[in-house]
Amino acid sequence: MRLILARVLFAFDIELDKSCRNWVTDQTSWVTWARLPLYVRLTRVNQAGK
Repeated sequence: MRLILARVLFAFDIELDKSCRNWVTDQTSWVTWARLPLYVRLTRVNQAGK
């Protein structure tokens, strides 16, 4: 994969398209992690033989 990418970069000039000039500044990113309650039901194991 690296060799293919290296050949593409070596063989072509890469230029950003005019429609993507503000690509970085127009992005919106956020990191949220809402930990909601985890409800569980505990049932005692029926240990037959003890």
